[in-house]
Amino acid sequence: MATKARPEVKVDLGGKVRVMKFDLNAMAEYEELTGKNILSRFNTKNMGARELRALLFACLSGDDETLTLKDVGSWVTPATMNEISSALTDAFSASVPESEGKKGRPLPKMPPLLSQ
Repeated sequence: MATKARPEVKVDLGGKVRVMKFDLNAMAEYEELTGKNILSRFNTKNMGARELRALLFACLSGDDETLTLKDVGSWVTPATMNEISSALTDAFSASVPESEGKKGRPLPKMPPLLSQ
């Protein structure tokens, strides 16, 4: 489980425990891969397969620079989608600071990747 002090999530993918982080490097990598500004349009519910693969790759590549998009894409199947969705949600939640005293505008919540 990720924490605000250590915003990373461990997930077993490709036969190895990997570290997933939703940090600025991951956001920049996602934008480079997709051409989309993740800060102004963050909604995984409407993501296509390429965008989802790019997001997962971006969050994992900081831990292993040898990863390829094809590697990451091969780990995502209907059987692994719930675990991946949960890990991405945890990584995103850990990266978003809590507002002091819950004042002001609420922070965005990452929608689930799978429709319930």
